[in-house]
Amino acid sequence: MPKEKTTGKPAVEEVFFTVEEALAAGADLRTVLATSVKPPEIEDVLRDPAKWNADWERMSHITPIHWYRRELRDQKLLSKAMLDARYAGYPVLMRQTVDLQISIIQNIYTFRYLGFDEKWLRANPAVREKHVLVGLTTSCAAAHNLHHARRLCPRELNVPRLTKDGKFLIDLLKSVVPEDLTAPPTQVKHFAHPDWDALRKYHDKANPKDADKLCHQEMLMLRTKLICHVLESTFRSFLGLEVNNIKLSKVHAIEKKLKSPENYRTFVPPGAQLSRTGCHSKTCRNGMYRAVDIPKEQKFLRCGPCWKTLLREVKYCSRECQKEDWKPNHKAICGKPLDFDTMAKIATPATSPPSSVVGPAVAGFTRSTALSYLISQLCLRPEADYLIMPTPTTDQVIDFDVIDFVDAEAKALFRSIRDKALTSGDREAVAMIAHAICWWASLEGYGGPVSPNIVVEQIRVEFAFESAKVAVIEMEQRQIRDPLKRPPFLWKMDPTAWIDFCKRHQVGQNQIKFMNA
Repeated sequence: MPKEKTTGKPAVEEVFFTVEEALAAGADLRTVLATSVKPPEIEDVLRDPAKWNADWERMSHITPIHWYRRELRDQKLLSKAMLDARYAGYPVLMRQTVDLQISIIQNIYTFRYLGFDEKWLRANPAVREKHVLVGLTTSCAAAHNLHHARRLCPRELNVPRLTKDGKFLIDLLKSVVPEDLTAPPTQVKHFAHPDWDALRKYHDKANPKDADKLCHQEMLMLRTKLICHVLESTFRSFLGLEVNNIKLSKVHAIEKKLKSPENYRTFVPPGAQLSRTGCHSKTCRNGMYRAVDIPKEQKFLRCGPCWKTLLREVKYCSRECQKEDWKPNHKAICGKPLDFDTMAKIATPATSPPSSVVGPAVAGFTRSTALSYLISQLCLRPEADYLIMPTPTTDQVIDFDVIDFVDAEAKALFRSIRDKALTSGDREAVAMIAHAICWWASLEGYGGPVSPNIVVEQIRVEFAFESAKVAVIEMEQRQIRDPLKRPPFLWKMDPTAWIDFCKRHQVGQNQIKFMNA
């Protein structure tokens, strides 16, 4: 706390190392905790997770405004090169958070098929606590900025709240899902909280400078990213799936140097510390704005003016990517100090979302979030006739199973009925596409997750069609009664064409079999 000394020297900030010391000195607790009390170290995450978490939760009543003031204070100590590095990192942080939320949206429906919601609500609070701590430690030990972001989400990442009432975590998961999912999200969806609304109003009234905007938005983005990481790691742990490996290292030498206020002002980090993996072109498959694995042998070109002037590494995998990125993005910042508005613009997608492969919903039909998400994925894969939600594996390889009716006429007939189902929810059309997928998967020998039970369960969730299984069995009976044994979605196919189709695909008398039918 600032105190005037009798010597007439400027006020100095008194540092307290424990809450008890601060209280004994009669200091304002919230101010002291936000400005002086040392938070838990990242190395404490694995030494004693319970104590580490308790230490964080002792600071949980500090408002975001207090943390924001501390961040502004620390930011003023940064060298121009360090501040420039933070500006350069903001688009990456934003795009990574968007990609993480897209991954969670995908997983929400995948894990629903594994019964996550029901199992989590039934679980003992002690069991839930075990997995929440796994999610917390895995996420906070992954990076120093995520560890420091723990202070920014005390309510959402409060262990008792997450474990006592299982519904709280499920509601957090659902809050990530935007209302409109007919196209993949391109903007981050933040977790609402009154304290953060108050901070936004406080920030706006303070007539923020450009660096203040960066500070505010960076805090908000890191908070959102950490909550998303914890949610994803928690439900993966609960379902017995592999979570991210914790790679906990000692505090880097550069961070030790920066602990000194004097070094904050003068230390210029070497260019290697500013490097980021990936090509700066937003349309490149090696792009740093998307979650991709960069081959170790991949070489990148460095922008000369940015490096020589500011020690800023802006890299491209080829001259073609460098030229493509010049006019829309890099020209405005090449060799120049960065500003927040420019970097926020760079963070936005280079292209507009893909147009929908199906029409809008007809009047009276409201698509479920799961169905909207399916349509958004079909937009990205226009060659696919349908997508079966992925099943997570221990190595975290998650992908859709693509249903593709390779015969041109069969494809056209299926898509006609599929589009009717997706736009109107017509129950007969829904039953037809569900039966068609089961029949085709059985015929083509699809393996693994594309089974009648999984397909019908997905259709049930997407269309809120509780009697989907009964409807599919009825479609199977219609096929059996048909003189040519055609599945109902192919009844419009000419008999001669059907015979040719059977010869090409070796169609037999195989029936759809449900477990416990």
